[in-house]
Amino acid sequence: MLTFVWSSNLVVLSQIRAVQAVVKPLSIAPSQLGDLRSKTLPQTTKDLSHVGNRDGNDGRWSTFQIQVGIPGQPIRLLPGTSASACSTTWVVILQGYTQANATLMDCDDDRGYSFASNTSSTWSTQRLANGSLFQLSTYEESVLGLGGIAYYGFDDLGLGPLGSGLPSVSSTMIAGLATNDFWLGSLGLSPLPFNFTDLDDPIPSMLSTLRNQSLIPSCSRAYTAGASYKQPPVFGSVTLGGFDTTRFVPNHDDSMFSFESDISRDLLVSLTAITYDTTGSSPLLAQRIDIFIDSMVSELWLPISACEAFESAFKLIWNDTIQYYLINESVHDALLAQDPVFTFSLAQPGAEEGAYSSISVNLPYSAFDLNLTQPIFDTPTRYFPLKRAQNATQYTLGRTFLQEAYDLVAILLPIETSTKLDKKNPHLASGVLAGIVVVAIFVVYFAIMVTLCLAKQRSNLSGQTQVRGEESGDKDPVEMPKDHAVVGAAEADGDAAVHEMDRDQAIKAELQTGAGHAGRHELEQQLHFHKSVVRKVWR
Repeated sequence: MLTFVWSSNLVVLSQIRAVQAVVKPLSIAPSQLGDLRSKTLPQTTKDLSHVGNRDGNDGRWSTFQIQVGIPGQPIRLLPGTSASACSTTWVVILQGYTQANATLMDCDDDRGYSFASNTSSTWSTQRLANGSLFQLSTYEESVLGLGGIAYYGFDDLGLGPLGSGLPSVSSTMIAGLATNDFWLGSLGLSPLPFNFTDLDDPIPSMLSTLRNQSLIPSCSRAYTAGASYKQPPVFGSVTLGGFDTTRFVPNHDDSMFSFESDISRDLLVSLTAITYDTTGSSPLLAQRIDIFIDSMVSELWLPISACEAFESAFKLIWNDTIQYYLINESVHDALLAQDPVFTFSLAQPGAEEGAYSSISVNLPYSAFDLNLTQPIFDTPTRYFPLKRAQNATQYTLGRTFLQEAYDLVAILLPIETSTKLDKKNPHLASGVLAGIVVVAIFVVYFAIMVTLCLAKQRSNLSGQTQVRGEESGDKDPVEMPKDHAVVGAAEADGDAAVHEMDRDQAIKAELQTGAGHAGRHELEQQLHFHKSVVRKVWR
C-alpha cells in the first residue's frame, strides 16, 4: 500500500520546543471490531483481521464508533480528511430519518445511529445565535454540489466504544445534520480550528484539543479506508498523533508531499497519468491535472475526456438522470474476466514538466465494484465510482482511492521514541538552524506588517455586518427545514470584513506549532480567506 506523507513547516519548531514526556499515538478500531486491545502503536495485524459489516449507501466502508454526550450515545462515523469540513464532528440527528427518509426501513442503523441532543446532560448551544442552525462548512464539497445545514452545539465526545480505554474530549463542537448529501456522519480529522463570525475566539478541533491536553504527541494523523474486496477483508485504520506501522511499507522520499498554499485544498496532488494493465491499451488521462484528495466523497471526479476514455475502454454508460455510471451484469462479467488494474501516477503539484518523479497507486477493478443502496435505489445496484467533473475545481480523489493508499498527515514528526535532543550531537543540524533563521525573519517581517495594518483592521472591524440571529435573544428554536436552502439569518453579508484573512491571522497559520492554530474556519458559504493563507514547507 502506498503511503502519502504530508509535511509542514511546524515540524522544525515543534521538534526544538518539545520537552515533555513521550506521548504515544492513539489507534481507533473500526466500529465492527468492538473494544480496542491497546491504544499504543504498533497494532498487530491480527487485531484488524476480523470480518464484520460495513456502512454506506454508495459502498461498503469501514466506520469508527464514538460516544457523544452524557450518557454516551454510540454513533458510527466515516473519517473526514477535508480541511474545511472536518474541523468539527458531524452526526446524523433524528430529522435525518423522520423528515428526510420517513419511508425507509432500518434508516437509523443504515446511517450509523442518530444523536439526540435533548437526552444529553452536557449538550450546550451557549453563545450560538440563530437557534444554533447554520450551514455546513463544505467549502470544497460545495463545488461538487454537496452541502446542507446543521444544528451546532458543544458536547463531550469519547473515542471508540465504551470501555475501549480511549480518551474523551469535553465540550467539543458537534454538528447535527439531516441532509442525504452525507449519508453517514463524519469524524473530523482536521487540525484547524473552527469559527463562527459572531464569536471572537476560534473553537479548537478535536485533534488539536487532544494535542493540547497531551493525549497525543502531535496533530499528525493517518487514515486508510480499508478494502472489503480483499481476502480476508481489510478494515480501515485511523491513527491520531502518528501512524500505524503495520499498514504500509515505507516508500522512497518521492512519496512526501508538501501542503498546498490554499489551506482548504491542503491535500492536493498532481495526477500525471491513469493507465491500466491491458497490452496495447491507451492512457485514460490525456494530460496532467492537479487533484484534491477528500474522504468526504466516495467517487473519483475526473475530466470529461478521462471519463469518456473509461467509457470507451470498459463500455460504461453514464446515467444523466441520477449522475452515475451504472453497471449491468454483462459489463460487470466482462470487467471481472478482464480484471484490469488501474495505475494512478502522482507527483508534487507545481513541479515543471520532466522535472518530477511520479509515484504509483494501483487499484484493481474490485475496488471500483460498488453498490448504490437506499435511498438512491431500493435494491443494491452496481455502479462505477467515477464522476464527470465540469471544471478543474471539481477534480477529486475520493474514498475509493484511499482503499489502496495510506494518507499520513505529518504536522509534527516524532524524533525516534523521545523528544529530547541527541546527547551525542549537542549542536543543532544546519537544516534546523536554517529553519529557525528563516522563521525568525518571517516573524520580524510580519510583525512590522501587522503593526502597519492594525489601524486599518480596527476601522474595518467597526463596519462589519453582524449575523442577524445574534439579536434574537431568547428566540424559540428554529425548525429543521426539509430542504438544503441557505438560512439567511446564519449568513453574514458577503462584503463583511470577517471573511478576509488579515495579515496577523496569516502569521498564525505560518508559525504556530502543534496546537492546530493554522487558520480560521468561517461557517459562511464564501470563505474568501482560504485563498489568502500562505503556508511554506521547510525541509
